[in-house]
Amino acid sequence: MKKIVLISCSKEKDPTKRIAEDLYISPLYKKELAYAKHVLKPDMIFILSDKYYLLELPAEVAWYEVDLKEQTPDEQKAWAQKVLASLKEKTDIEKDEFTILAGEKYFHYLIPALKKYKTPLHKIGGIGSQLHWLKEELAKRGIKV
Repeated sequence: MKKIVLISCSKEKDPTKRIAEDLYISPLYKKELAYAKHVLKPDMIFILSDKYYLLELPAEVAWYEVDLKEQTPDEQKAWAQKVLASLKEKTDIEKDEFTILAGEKYFHYLIPALKKYKTPLHKIGGIGSQLHWLKEELAKRGIKV
């Protein structure tokens, strides 16, 4: 069994072509990534991308403007199916433990297929509360982002 973390992409992006890990520049994304790397210390981290579906951190990607929130429920389901297909290639969705650091729009259609998952930020509240919680959790461990 492996520990897998899924983090959300962000609307704020660096305008130049980069690796996925560096493309997204929002404060929430940066804190989610730091929390995943330094606190959760998973076997794998993936980014849930509105355009590219499931991204590995070193994947080369270009800037884009796609928003999952603007898509219909059917389009969101289709997006989730593509993410799940990629997850099935890279992980064991029956046995691996997934921690999803993303909003409900990203995990709503994913979690029915995952046997073991946690959505810790979902219980905390809105983005402001999530940022505060992540900042506190990182500060407790001396991690600055």
